[in-house]
Amino acid sequence: LMHSISFIPHRQGPGKNHRMGLLAVMSVLVSASAAVSSAARGRVSFDYNWRFARDIDPPPAAPCPPFPRPLHGVQCLGMTYVPAAPDTASCRAAACATGAAIWQFARENQEQCWIGASCDQNLTASTFVGETRGPAPPTPKQCPTDGSSPCAVDYNDTGWRADVTTPHDFVVEGNISQAENPNYGGLRVGVAWYRKSFTVDPAWKGQLVWLTFDGAFRACDVYLNGAFVGHHEEGYTSFNLYLHNATNPVKFGSDATNTLAVFVDASQHELWAYEGGGIYRHVWLETAGIVSVTPWGFNAQVIPNGTVLGTNVNAAQTSNSAVFSPVVDLQNAGATNMSGVVEFTLRDAADTTVVTVQAPFQVEGGGFLRVIGSPTPFGSDTKPIQLWNTAPRPPLYTASANILLRTETIDAVETKVGIRSALFDAQHGFVLNGVPVKIKGVSNHIGFGGVGAAIPDRVAEFQVLKLKSLGCNAWRTAHNPVAPEVLDLCDQNGILVWEENRFVTAGVQPDDAATGASSETSDATLPHVGSAEHTTRRDVLDAQGGRARWAPPTTTIADPRLLQDAQDMVLRDRNHPSIVIWSLCNELGCVADDPNGGILAAQFKFAISVADPTRPITGNTVQTPYLSGRLVDSFAQAMDVQSFSYDYDSYTSFHLRTPWKSVGGGESGSCIVDRGQYHQNSSVAGYVGPEDHGLFPCVQAAWTSIASSSFAYGNFLWTGFDYRGETSHGWPDISSKFGVIDLAGFEKDHASYYRAWWLEWDGDACVGSGPGGPNNVSLSLSPSEWSSPATVGAPVTVYALSCADSVEVFVNERSLGKQTIDRFGFGSWSTKFTPGSVKAVAYNAKGDHIATTVVESAGPAVALRVWVESVGSGNADQLLADGQDTALIGVELVDAAGRRVPDSDVLVDFSIEQGTSGIVLATANGDPADHTANHSPQRRTFHGLARGFVSSAKVGVVGDFVLKVSAPTANGVQGATYPFTVVEHQ
Repeated sequence: LMHSISFIPHRQGPGKNHRMGLLAVMSVLVSASAAVSSAARGRVSFDYNWRFARDIDPPPAAPCPPFPRPLHGVQCLGMTYVPAAPDTASCRAAACATGAAIWQFARENQEQCWIGASCDQNLTASTFVGETRGPAPPTPKQCPTDGSSPCAVDYNDTGWRADVTTPHDFVVEGNISQAENPNYGGLRVGVAWYRKSFTVDPAWKGQLVWLTFDGAFRACDVYLNGAFVGHHEEGYTSFNLYLHNATNPVKFGSDATNTLAVFVDASQHELWAYEGGGIYRHVWLETAGIVSVTPWGFNAQVIPNGTVLGTNVNAAQTSNSAVFSPVVDLQNAGATNMSGVVEFTLRDAADTTVVTVQAPFQVEGGGFLRVIGSPTPFGSDTKPIQLWNTAPRPPLYTASANILLRTETIDAVETKVGIRSALFDAQHGFVLNGVPVKIKGVSNHIGFGGVGAAIPDRVAEFQVLKLKSLGCNAWRTAHNPVAPEVLDLCDQNGILVWEENRFVTAGVQPDDAATGASSETSDATLPHVGSAEHTTRRDVLDAQGGRARWAPPTTTIADPRLLQDAQDMVLRDRNHPSIVIWSLCNELGCVADDPNGGILAAQFKFAISVADPTRPITGNTVQTPYLSGRLVDSFAQAMDVQSFSYDYDSYTSFHLRTPWKSVGGGESGSCIVDRGQYHQNSSVAGYVGPEDHGLFPCVQAAWTSIASSSFAYGNFLWTGFDYRGETSHGWPDISSKFGVIDLAGFEKDHASYYRAWWLEWDGDACVGSGPGGPNNVSLSLSPSEWSSPATVGAPVTVYALSCADSVEVFVNERSLGKQTIDRFGFGSWSTKFTPGSVKAVAYNAKGDHIATTVVESAGPAVALRVWVESVGSGNADQLLADGQDTALIGVELVDAAGRRVPDSDVLVDFSIEQGTSGIVLATANGDPADHTANHSPQRRTFHGLARGFVSSAKVGVVGDFVLKVSAPTANGVQGATYPFTVVEHQ
């Protein structure tokens, strides 16, 4: 598809395509009299001044064209599965809504709905009933003209919540209840509406105007000025909607008010964990001229091909040559053919142009054209190219595409890029800039603390930097595309990214209320690793009383909508240097037992390679292909890189069986523990300590299998952070326990294992992580408190976490002995708990003392210590007046000596004093069984820690305010204050 960009017909109605990828491109024609001009491309935030209400139904469906002919007793092949249609009536309605020519429903315990366009290929199937008709356009969604629906311009929304700012997650704002499924966080889902009135700069008239939604969960309908504009089904992919040629198009001028209404249906799930609901990412209003670059239409490929200087990917590297191969997709919404030149440039961090490429074009009126710049080398020994890598702040360049008619620039776009080579090699694993690098990755689900899915940008930055501080160098976006800001942060901080598509087959998850069962959870029992007590993620979930037995349907023809979702992910994100691999799916979502899986995979690979031919494609399969004894996994065979979950012992056997394919772990670990919990076999339901499921043997097994292999690319730990839902023990738990960091952003004890073996071990020696080199290695103990890890006199196991050669542990100055620390291992000592202190001393191979750590029993709590988490984007105590900027507040309950008090938790109150420019947005503490409302200003400490989220109050409101943190019900515990300044947002 070099010049013909559209090969799958649009299915949303004539001239109303809502997405502008390569698979389906909308008619963007404007008036034939519109003139080509140099009016600037524009992009403004659309996050502000929404009105919001939940639990209001969408408009009634329009009448459906008839299906005159019955179709019974046959199963049509190549149909699209509709999981949200549980009966014949809803199946027929789904066909009406999409314009499908056929609907079929499988009865007798199957209860599956299928819709499609043709029954040319079919099988005899007595359980299938249905109807057919000639092809029909989708039934357009209608907005009532009587003002009875929120989609109408004159709908009365005065009783709605006003001044809502997106990103906004309405589900996380609810009350936690046992009546709701704990595997979705115990929070009520549902439907909701957003409305806003706005005006558009008259300078935009005659141009293309569109909305970009970075993410809305889910099944989103958008109405402009009382008429339907478009629908977007999937909850994680970004999407665009043109407004200038809508049924009731956008109006221009300060006296012409437009009304936008957005309906979201979050009542169904796409994952088996918490997902939130609403417009939970940023929204943008954008414009460009009638001859312009399509949204996400600029691909700035830069690949180094010279000699690389520097073998440390965590420090500066250069190359003396690279090739700039830019590509841009143009749209011409006018009626006449247009000719010109695209000028591509690449600039370094000093804004110096390092290479320029020009390419002529001629784009037909009403047409689209892909313009390919000639691959152009640049760089030399005297002008070396700075390479992107996993250093703390790797260099970024700026690529731009200027569209010129004669000498006039009529459109211009630019993007940040990083120059690096990245490949997955079957013999050497992952290779970055010519250097084999072990991927030390984590998987992360959506959401954080009390803010849910609507993660503020500064909070996302905290997540990235926290992982980086542990030595993590990679993030798997499990199991869906992430917000663009997360990828920007990974670019800026040297984090590799495995970006994952959500679906290759049917979308919505079946919901077993007792277990939260999902289509991507295997029925197979995996071998235990590490120790007899170790339990994998899958074992924990199976132990809840069984899993729903459901598999995705067999198909040979990919759903065009799902192909578009996958390609849109790639179009949006292909310029991010952090992304080194695309993933199509996860576990049984990769249709492991479908004999036609390879055919399905080929279609998705083609859709992705059209948008980005430079990166490999994988899918994280649930079993080990070729070795599992299951059906031949043709989907996995089609992948460029082999990834699978757990099953560590199979890396070597897979490599020997298929030495031509790179292999590693798409998912590993699933080591469960609650932060600060140490009592063995706790009587408190659900809480898990290090001994209960063999935490440290689990951690060690997951990493050793990869670290000791020369060919495996690495693995992705499940998970970096705890996440809401997918509980290990059911109610009262409402969040997972898999994270290295808890739901509030506090480290669990095994975080120190990764700091030692990911950050401070260089492959040959323990080099430390600070200016002291080997004299500054980390050394941590678990239990990390010595106040009440067990009852007095009861057995307790002490673990030492360090990459030092040996460690000696003392309890109350009595030595428990010195132990050699095996590579990728840890030390452990058995003792009986007596209050006082536990100390560890680390030594190098020469016997030199290189580190000491001491943990002491705490006295009575006397105060709350308060701090603000520092991130790289600005001053910790300064917020932007954008109504979004959010600071993370840490609170620690301490004794008179400043030691954390873990066993006398108190209620903490967060309040704003001396100013109106800030608000308390949410609170958290990392307790998986805490049922306090997420947006409550009060939260108990959990093992001595609590978290607050403080944000700027409103756009444009500047000034100082003071955060007061107190313990209103704890006598003798002194609170604290923290001053903030809110400054103008530029």
